[in-house]
Amino acid sequence: MKKAIGIMRLLGLIFLFVGVILNLQMYIYEGWPTYLYLVLCLFGVLLIGLSYLMKPKS
Repeated sequence: MKKAIGIMRLLGLIFLFVGVILNLQMYIYEGWPTYLYLVLCLFGVLLIGLSYLMKPKS
């Protein structure tokens, strides 16, 4: 279970990082606003939050 929690945190960080980078790129290049990047960020935060709420089995 600890391995699953670690993978969940890592995936959450990756989703959050990619979403932030794409959001910044959109603002720098003055692209059309899209909510896909915001959804990526929120999904990353959700995964990180859930990983901290899960309790590892002993």
